Amino acid sequence: MQKFMVISDPHAPLQDPKAVEWVRKMLLADRYDYLIFTGDLFEAASASKFNNENIHDLEEEYEQASKFLKTVREASRGAKCVFVEGNHDFNIHAQNRLSKGVRSLVDYRNPRVFPELQNWRWGADYIADRNKGVFRIGPQLNFLHGYKTGVTSGAHQALLFGHEYSLTVTGHTHAGHGPEQVYFNKSIPMNRWYANAGTLKVLYEEWCSKHLATMNWSQGAIIGEFMPIKSQRLSRTWEARYELFQTREDYLSQ
Repeated sequence: MQKFMVISDPHAPLQDPKAVEWVRKMLLADRYDYLIFTGDLFEAASASKFNNENIHDLEEEYEQASKFLKTVREASRGAKCVFVEGNHDFNIHAQNRLSKGVRSLVDYRNPRVFPELQNWRWGADYIADRNKGVFRIGPQLNFLHGYKTGVTSGAHQALLFGHEYSLTVTGHTHAGHGPEQVYFNKSIPMNRWYANAGTLKVLYEEWCSKHLATMNWSQGAIIGEFMPIKSQRLSRTWEARYELFQTREDYLSQ
């Protein structure tokens, strides 16, 4: 069996140092074959539609993000490190966000701009496409950032991007949880599962108090193991769980 860890959404420079240190210790405590990052490395405030000159700039974001990736990569001690792009990351090089005249100068995919990424395998673009938008390990493990945020988003994405007996792991919503089975209706289960890797960012911002969905946010990681296979099987060849660091309620009580 091979092991994997999935982490997501630090939104540098808003990563929580305590959560990052927790991940580092988790990586050092075991050996993993894969360390998969499922997007939103950057907050990308400069590329936001709600840009504010008082918010951190891209230079600070890149400095903090590079430090974060290097920390977890080195702690993984030789694991295959995979980078999956998130919507905040995509915004940096998306049309109509930053000026066309400067986009290439700040594009984090350029090795001269953000060299740490060269130590990571590019797993998937931020695009709702079953091929380009998903990183797969065999026919039963699927990793993407996520494109939906509703209550049924996990199930929908498992149907859209997954296969029979597969697990689809996302980030995006910050609401971490372990594998949950997709149901056709209340009584008929389907052979597809979905999970969410939560977030590693701070769990309080002023605007959070205005959104009830943020109460489901948590810091953690998906931990799993799988049997390497090349062709489909008529049963699950993986096991996974959500390892919780802290909930938003825990974070606010400190």
